[in-house]
Amino acid sequence: MKIRATFTMNEFRDEVERRLQAIHQQMVRRLSFLGEQCLTEARSNHTYTDQTGNLTSSMGYVILLDGHRISYSGFSGGQEGANAGEQVLSKVSSKYGKGYALIVVAGMNYAAHVEARGYNVLTSAEMLAERELPKMLRALQRNIKKMD
Repeated sequence: MKIRATFTMNEFRDEVERRLQAIHQQMVRRLSFLGEQCLTEARSNHTYTDQTGNLTSSMGYVILLDGHRISYSGFSGGQEGANAGEQVLSKVSSKYGKGYALIVVAGMNYAAHVEARGYNVLTSAEMLAERELPKMLRALQRNIKKMD
């Protein structure tokens, strides 16, 4: 008994490409949602007094795929903080060359010092990401299985 394909190789490639694109879009959408959640957490639940607004305005995120920006959160507030956040994002982004990466930053040079003094700058956002990312990946995995 012979098995015969009822499709061409081009049709097969097109279907694989369509599914890969759908997975990519879902991944970016989920990481963007998580990035926004992290920013909301960091901006609304910080425990420091932001006298100039620079620390809060230096918070942002980027999503990378194989080291290239594919989605980005603009910085809000003061220009000094936004510039500092952008510089840190660029510097940190260069360290990620393979796969997807979500990077959330507080770009002011004193952000780590404020955290070290016991104040919440990004700690609660990091904890949120560590808690939510596995759930998001499991949901993505379920969606991929439904594609069959």
